[in-house]
Order: sequence, then C-alpha cells, then structure tokens
Amino acid sequence: MVSGKVEKILDERLKNGESLLIGRADDRRDLSQLPPDQWRSRTVSADAIRRLCISANTSDRLVIDGVRVVGALDLSALTVDRALVLSNCLFTDRITLVDAQLSALDFSDSTFQQDLSAKNLRCNALIMRNLVAKECIDLRYAAIDGPLECEEAIFEATSPESLIVRGATINRNVSLKRASVSGAVNAGALTVHGALDCTDMTIGGTAWVEGEIDPFGEPRGRGIGAARVAFILDYARVDGSVRMNGSSSRNSFTAGGLVRMFGSHMGALNCDGAKIDSVDGICLNLERAVIANGAHLRHGFAANGMIRLHAAEIGDALEMDGATLSAPRGCALNATRVHVAGPVMLRGGFNADGCVRFVNATIGSFVDCSKATFRKANSPSESSWPDDPPVGDVALSFRGTSIGGNLEMNCGFEAVGCVVLSGTRIKESLILGGRSPARIENDRLAVNAFNLVVDQAIVIRNVKVHGILDMRQASCTVLEDEIASWPPLEMGSKAASPRSGRVRKILHGRRRAFPRTRSRKIGSYRSGVLLAGLTYDVLLSPDFGWNRRRAIFKKTIDWTSPQPYLQLAKVYERAGSAATARKVHVARLNAAYRPLMPSRWVLQPLIGYGYRPLRAALCLTAIAIIGGFVFGRAAHENLLTPTHAPTGQTVLSSRCQPQIYPCVHPYAYSVDSLLPVLNLQERSFWSPNVTRAPWVGYLAWSFNGIGWIVGLLVIAGFTNLVRKE
Repeated sequence: MVSGKVEKILDERLKNGESLLIGRADDRRDLSQLPPDQWRSRTVSADAIRRLCISANTSDRLVIDGVRVVGALDLSALTVDRALVLSNCLFTDRITLVDAQLSALDFSDSTFQQDLSAKNLRCNALIMRNLVAKECIDLRYAAIDGPLECEEAIFEATSPESLIVRGATINRNVSLKRASVSGAVNAGALTVHGALDCTDMTIGGTAWVEGEIDPFGEPRGRGIGAARVAFILDYARVDGSVRMNGSSSRNSFTAGGLVRMFGSHMGALNCDGAKIDSVDGICLNLERAVIANGAHLRHGFAANGMIRLHAAEIGDALEMDGATLSAPRGCALNATRVHVAGPVMLRGGFNADGCVRFVNATIGSFVDCSKATFRKANSPSESSWPDDPPVGDVALSFRGTSIGGNLEMNCGFEAVGCVVLSGTRIKESLILGGRSPARIENDRLAVNAFNLVVDQAIVIRNVKVHGILDMRQASCTVLEDEIASWPPLEMGSKAASPRSGRVRKILHGRRRAFPRTRSRKIGSYRSGVLLAGLTYDVLLSPDFGWNRRRAIFKKTIDWTSPQPYLQLAKVYERAGSAATARKVHVARLNAAYRPLMPSRWVLQPLIGYGYRPLRAALCLTAIAIIGGFVFGRAAHENLLTPTHAPTGQTVLSSRCQPQIYPCVHPYAYSVDSLLPVLNLQERSFWSPNVTRAPWVGYLAWSFNGIGWIVGLLVIAGFTNLVRKE
C-alpha cells in the first residue's frame, strides 16, 4: 500500500530543495527480505517519483533514500537535468530507462526485484554500488560520460545474462570490484575510456546452448568453444587496463565459465591470482586481442581449460610466473601466431597439465621456462578447438617461432612429453640445463630440434633426457655440452631380440635393450641422438678430446651419416689438432663400411682410409723383414737357384762366390719381390726352386701381389682417391 503521508512529505521537501533521507530500515543487504510492516510508513509510488523527475524544480539533485518504490518506474525518453539519487531503496517492479537522458543516476545500496532496462541511456554517471539485482540489468548501447560503478554489487539473474553492457560507451572507469554475478556478463563491443576493474569479482557463469534465443531475440551462435560462459568482452575497447585479478591470496577473480575477449583492444591485462574454470573447453579466449602493454597471469593464476592466444598482439611481456594450467585432454595454452614484443615468462613454479603451444609465434625478447613443469595431454588424439591440429604427445612447442633473446629451460625445468623446437629461430642462446638441472622424458621423441637455428650457443649440460634428441639440420655458433647429458642409445622392447641384443631389468623395473648390432630404422629406438646436419663453429665441452668425444657416436641413431664426423673434424682442425681430425675421419669411414665388408679389412688397417698412408709403409717394412728372414733360410737350404749360372760352374745360394756369380741378399730379395718397380736385380739373378720347394715360389709371387696392391693403396692414399668427404 502506498503511503500518501510519505509522498506529501516528499513533495514538500522537494519544493524547498531538500532531500528525503529516511535511511535503511534494516542492516540486511537484500532489502527484499525485510517484512512488509517495516515498509508501511516508507512506501512511495513509481509515478510519484516520475512526476518529481519532470517537475520544475531549481534543485540540482533529487535524493530519495530508504523507501520502497512500488509500481513500474518508467523514465523512458525523459530528459532530467537533475542528478537522481535513489539509494537504499527497494524497487518492487521493473525500471525502464530506455532512451532517457539523465544528469546522473545513483542506485547505491538499493535492491531491484525486477529487471532494469536502460537501452540507449544517456547520463553523466551511473552508480550501483552494493546493489542487489534479482533480474537482468540491461545497459545496451548506453552512453555514460562519467564512471560506471558497480562495486560489491550482487547480480542474481541466471537468464543467462545477469549484466548486459553490450555496445555501451563509458568515458571513465568501469568498476566491478568485489561484485558477484550468478549468471554471465555480456560486454561485447564495450568502449571504456578508462580502466575496467573486476578485482575480486565472482562470476558463476551459465550454460551456453547453441541455437537458444538470447534476451535480444537472436539465436546463440556456435563456435564459442565452451559449455559455460562467464564474461563476454568481444571486440571491446578499453583505453586503460583490464583488471581481473585478486587483491590478496584469499580474494581473487573467479569465473565459472569462459572469459572471452575475442578481438578486443586494451591497455593492459592483469589476471594475477584469477581462477577460471571451464573444464569442457576454452576458459580464457584472447584470440586476435590487442594488448598495448603487458599481459600478467601470475601469482596463483589457475585455469581449468584452454587459454587461447591465437594471433593476439601483446605490446610488452607475457608473464605467467607461478600459474597453473590444466587441460589434460588437449591444449592448455594455445599461442599460435601470437606476437609478444617483450619476453615470455613461464617460470617460478609454472605448471601446465596439457600441451603449451607457441607455433609460428614472434617473441621480441627472451623466453624463460626455469622452474616450470610441462606435461603432455592424456588424450593426445583430441583437440580443444575444431580448427587446431591434435596435440599429439607434445608438452611444449615453439615450432616455427622467432625468439629475440635466450630460450632458457633450466633450474628445475621438467617436461613429460615432447619439446618441439623444429624450425625455431633463436637470436641468442638455447640453454637446456646449464648450471642448473633439467629433465625431459618421453616414450619416443623427447626433443625435436630439426632445423633449429641459434645465432649464439646451444647449451646442453646438466640435463637428463630420456627419449630421442633430434638435432638434425640444426645450426649454432657455439655448442656447449657434456657427453653425459646426451640421451643413451636404447632400442624399443619390440625391436630387442636375442640376436640383436640382450634385455636387462634395472632397479626401477624398466626393460632396456643393449644391441650388439644397431638398426638403421629410427622407429626401432626409444632413446638416442640424431645429429645429421648439425653445424657449429666452436665446441666447448669438458669432453673435447677424441678419446671422450667418441662416446657421443655410440649414442647416435644415424651413426652412418658422415656429416657429424665431418663437422667434428672441422672443429678439431680449426683448433689446430689435425691428428685428432684424422682419427675422426677414420671413425667416419669405419661407420660407413660394414664390419664384414672386405674393403674395410684392407683400407682401414693398411692406409687408414687414406688419412694414414704411411701405415702401409710400416706394413711393407714388416713384411720385408719377415720375408728377408724366410728367404735367408731358403737360400741357406739352397732353395734359390741362379737364373744365369756360368757354364761348367756350380753356384749355390748357400755360398757367396762373388767372383763367379752375384751373391744372394735375402732382405734385398724380399724388397725386390714386394716392390718390383725398384728393380734391385735380385730376382734377375735368383729364382725360387719350385721343384724342391714350391712354397718358396708361392711366397715370392705372393710378395709380388702384395707389393702391387699395397703400393697402389699408398698412391691412392696420398692422392685422396679413397677419402669420402
């Protein structure tokens, strides 16, 4: 029942320019919970307030505090030059402000039992601090010259939008600090010439049903990427920062569904300590968003669902120190084609359960992944977004990304899954381990660095890699490593057999195969190194010497590829160690020739494949000495006969008669048999007695064949004919 007494008092005070300040009837936040008898003497009609708004009055404000307003308050298309302050009021029916032009409007501490429709509202300021709204608040296309303040407001509508400011323009700040929203906030195409402050805000979110008609009569489209929606800020423009953070460890921004900022422009983004939960899809969508300064998702930020940064532009740093991302069925962070002008910080306890993907991205400064943990998705065949490829077994990917500084993966860095660096360009150094330990583990491919380009150094030290480390076609200026950090060579359990190796159980129960002969199929291995095409100018390693360096080739899967040996030999030659480089070349050709190939039996021991041609001379010397001893014994037994014995004279090889016939010189005879081109005349005067001892003739002929073969090999060795470079 409307109290006429209150309306008379209100009329009298307003005529005198005074305010009606009755005050709150109770300390309860929700005024609708008060019993009706408490409103008996403080009830006015909505029509009375409308008459007061349009009445001619010289006061600059209309202040009504602590009353119940019954009936629908319709101020549509009205122009009111005075500020309206309707605080601590209970509005029992709908409020309509469509196309109204007001000086200012203050609903602080009031309660709306029905909805507020303020489409195309024009006012200097809209204050709704501590407001309790039972139904939807519609501020579509409103134009507010001052601030929009909704601090600690409660929006209880779940239809599904609780607060709608789509297409509105606010010339100062928008404050939703500590506000509570049961449904969703729709702020698409919002323009704010200030900051959007959602600190400690709580949004329950609502179900997004494809094809359902929204409050504006339009069907809900598809492609939202989530089953629940909390905050829609698509194509918004915020000159200041967007703050969706927590003020302390106990208070935080909380959203029970998707927070979507597709194509939005903002000065900065602060989500420190925020909690966003959207298990069935995307939880934070910043696709094609433009952030003039930095994006901060740090200090306890937790996302249950995918964060999508596809083609976003960030003017400064992307900081996610201490963040926790969980998308075990797909991609936890998708930053494909993102452009970050500053550094990317995934450090200080950063934890991602699901793939983290920076594909074809551009990062202007360094990337720090120290003290971070990355885990691959549990369902690698699935994708969190229809247009995205499956994540596979990837834990962290920088494929095709350009990084303007270092890429640091040290200080407790851990990846359970594949780390992809294929096609990545790093303008400074790749630090994997370094002074602090790191660990990478995957069933097959652990690190894919195919075609990686690093302008400075690749550091592989103090890191434990279990899986295949693919460094093919990678390049850098300095390679700093230690042999123990390269993964061991292991074959898969299916490839292991009694013929190829023996299987051993180690302490933690894992089965490993130690093959006696290596397979040439990469798929047969579960761990090892691929080095074909890796180039570097300088090698810094405690295992620089060949005696220790050669151990790396025992870990390589493509050990038959000549390029890794040629590259290492080139480094040794630049360091002034030509002898060590020759050892590397010999090892290269040993790997090229199969152990049972006859060419390996001949080329390697005799001339070292052309890199040690003098070895053949030593071989010939040893054979000549042995042959001299044998031919000496044969001469003593008269098993050598003169070829031109004098008539009537008996010439024996066991006696030297220089006045009758030239004597036998066994060692010269051996050299003349090995190297007939020298023509020492020994074989011209003496020949083996094949009748008495055929073996002497066979020995001489064998020496002749060995001499020709070894001599040709020596010539080929000095002329580089057998070297394969």
